[in-house]
Amino acid sequence: MSVMPRPQSGVVPATARTHPALVPVGLVMLAAGVLLGILGHDLSATATGELRVLQWFQGIRTPALSFVAEALELLGGPKVVPWFLAALATALALTRRFVMALLAVLIPGLGWLPGHFAKKLLPRERPPASLEPVVVYHDIASFPSGHTGFATSITIFVLFALTMWGLRRRWMVWVGVAVVALMGLSRMYAAAHFPMDVLGGALLAAGTATALWSPAAWAWGRAQASDSWLTEPQLRTPPRPELAEQPDHTELPDHTELPNHTEQPEIRA
Repeated sequence: MSVMPRPQSGVVPATARTHPALVPVGLVMLAAGVLLGILGHDLSATATGELRVLQWFQGIRTPALSFVAEALELLGGPKVVPWFLAALATALALTRRFVMALLAVLIPGLGWLPGHFAKKLLPRERPPASLEPVVVYHDIASFPSGHTGFATSITIFVLFALTMWGLRRRWMVWVGVAVVALMGLSRMYAAAHFPMDVLGGALLAAGTATALWSPAAWAWGRAQASDSWLTEPQLRTPPRPELAEQPDHTELPDHTELPNHTEQPEIRA
């Protein structure tokens, strides 16, 4: 797999394209997430049909699936995610990727922040106890799903880093979508959130992280072009073995003089 070589001094890497259109796209997604929060705050889960969805998940529960849901609740929540981000940022800093280390905290953190405020401003009751939640919460902060928001913003950061390094492939995007979907489904399976909460959490986080993509790419690209301590170590692929020199079998024209057997006319006296 090819990686991006260090650019020349003063040259921004080609991978650090800012894509200004991502800013309005992110803001639209952010607005859609807020709209979902308003609807969820004003409408009942019975009226929206969300309660029936959670009842379906309740009917397919198994011990193995419940174990997975509990594990994702722990790994994707505030007890683990901050430590994970701190470890990720530290690892990047130790490898002299200082700008990317800062972005590893900023993009997921700011992506989660709108959801944190939405829980305060748009309170919503959790799914009822009749659904026998796998994980029980004693609050009215169902909207949005913070776990889904964390998964979304971290996924977008990982894709951002891979894009800047020239390593992103299409299948990686689909893996990221699968991770976010798995987290969202696990939250509904556990009866911790309604579907609108999960979708709202993904939209709020994705909208914020997407809007941050362009300024983050600009900052990272300028750091690489500065040829300073902010510039990441050179990324190179192993050198390709040189082709062995092949003997030259090209036939050269033979200039060897051949004996002249042409008969000369006889000269008589």
